This record gives sequence, C-alpha cells and structure tokens, in this order.
Amino acid sequence: MFCIEPVGLADAAGSFSSLSTVGNHTNLSKKTMMNKIHTRIKSLRRAAALAFALTLGLNFVPAAASADGYEKESVLHDKMEVMQDHYRSLGRGLRRPSAEDLPDFLDAVQQLQVLTVQTKTLVPPMANSLPEGKRPAFVMAYRQKQLDTLRTLIDMEEALLEADFEKANELFDALKKHKSEGHESFKEDD
Repeated sequence: MFCIEPVGLADAAGSFSSLSTVGNHTNLSKKTMMNKIHTRIKSLRRAAALAFALTLGLNFVPAAASADGYEKESVLHDKMEVMQDHYRSLGRGLRRPSAEDLPDFLDAVQQLQVLTVQTKTLVPPMANSLPEGKRPAFVMAYRQKQLDTLRTLIDMEEALLEADFEKANELFDALKKHKSEGHESFKEDD
C-alpha cells in the first residue's frame, strides 16, 4: 500500500533552506551530508506528491448532480470541448510528423488521457431522457466506450514513444472512430 507521510510544504521548503548550514559543519562526513540531502529531497517529493494528489482529487470530484442524480451537462460538455482542442492539435501534427514535435504530441495524448479518465465517470445528459430501467446499462456502455478510448490513447503514447508515426496515425484514426461512435450513441442531437 502506498502511503504519503503528511509533510507541510513550508516544512519541506524550510528544511531545504537549512542545507546550506549542513555544509558549514566540518564535523559531518560527506556520507552524512548526502543522507541529509536525500532525506530532505524525499520530504520535498512527498510534499509535491501530496499537493499533486490533492489537486487530482479536486478534479475528480463529480459535478453537482441534478435532482434526479445525473450530472449537469456543462461539466461533461466543457471537458469534451477541451478534448476537442487536443484532438485537433494532435491531428494537425500527425499529418506531417517529426521527431521535433514529439513532446507536443506526447503532451496532447497525456492531456487526452487525463480528460478521458475525468469524463468516464460523468453521466451524459442523454441519460435523463431514457426510461429509469435503461439508464444503468446506458451509463455502463458510455463508461466502457471511454475505457476503450483510454486504451487506444495508451497505445498511441507507446507508439509515439517509439517514434512510430505510422502506427500513431492508425491509432488516431481509431480515436476518431471512437469519438464518432460515442457521439452517435451518447450525445443528444443539438
């Protein structure tokens, strides 16, 4: 089990500033000094991990639910709009890919992965128009489609890490298909 020891950011930063005093002590061995530095670095890492986990935790809080228990459209819609921007930039870049663009591709894929994880637990507004008995199956089908998309994004990241742009393009085509099928199945007509 992974455990983060509570360390305040101020404590971690303050202990790092005392590193300069460690070097002034002539009776400390180099090994002892290195152990102190490593301990302080671990404290900073723990503090950063805690801050990151808290930030992620805030992002994963479900949207405010409507009276019938389903989330408001705006949260899902807003996240899907952000995803669209990343899909566009990725699609444009993959038309003429180069190794120089790899960091931008990987960033776009990572953002899409994060957004997919965030949206897979939201409920599409279309669920509100379904009979009560059909909603659970609809929501599970939506979540499964999001998991399929996530798997494809992970495969795409692997292809990009190997600089296999041909495979990345094939996976991008699969992502477009996922998106099209998802909108057809889970999005109300505008």
